Amino acid sequence: MFDFYENAWPILKEFRIPVTLFVPTDPVNNTKIYWSLEFLQLFMSSEFNKINQIQYFHNNKIKNVKFGKNDRIEKIINIHNLLIMKSSSDRTNSINLLKDLIAHKSSVSFFEMMNWDNIRELLNDDKDILNIQSHTKTHEFLPLLNINDLEDEFHTSKNDIKNKINISPIAISYPFGGYDDEVIEIAQKHYNYGFITDNKLLNLDQIHENKSNMKLSRINVTDKSPWELYLRVNGFHKLIKKLIQKVNPGLRLYQYSKSKY
Repeated sequence: MFDFYENAWPILKEFRIPVTLFVPTDPVNNTKIYWSLEFLQLFMSSEFNKINQIQYFHNNKIKNVKFGKNDRIEKIINIHNLLIMKSSSDRTNSINLLKDLIAHKSSVSFFEMMNWDNIRELLNDDKDILNIQSHTKTHEFLPLLNINDLEDEFHTSKNDIKNKINISPIAISYPFGGYDDEVIEIAQKHYNYGFITDNKLLNLDQIHENKSNMKLSRINVTDKSPWELYLRVNGFHKLIKKLIQKVNPGLRLYQYSKSKY
């Protein structure tokens, strides 16, 4: 994302904070945002606030979702999580349908991808604190892909990074934190380390355990609440979640669960 180049990097550089940047190579090659960002930016438009329901494709049928007074964001997240599990063509059809419903006529994007020149500039700026690793080729939800597509996601991404910036990645971050046994098996043919998104602190013992080095912990940083991030990093978040859910078992603090839609 270009916002790393524009906003995060100057701060990281000033205070010399080491950082690993996981790069999905197709979006960088084409400077085109991937589908989840395209989906999100639809709901950042002013037109979205004027509608009370949206539609999307599910099992080759058009589904209607009506918004209540206070559930717009929750329902958008649920639809996004459902689309993660769909094919790229189904997602494209759903996004196009949403564009028509929201009357999204503008080509202006709220998001922008870095290109290879931007990444080279960062490396030239201070390569001692910047580490470039892989985030696959297309940023797909990997458990849905067949073996050949998984090989392509890992192999092509690694080669693109090596050819473009002369760095051979040794680590992969799975998009959306998605993985299964087959993903792990193929990933470890190309990389030494793999990162999931389980919102836990990394235990260095994982690196030495059999296959655990392909399921290293990573904390998901969001803009929901800086206090939530603070609690996660300091190990309190898991305890707080247990206490809250003991009082209210139906409450979800994490949004990546199976959708009811």
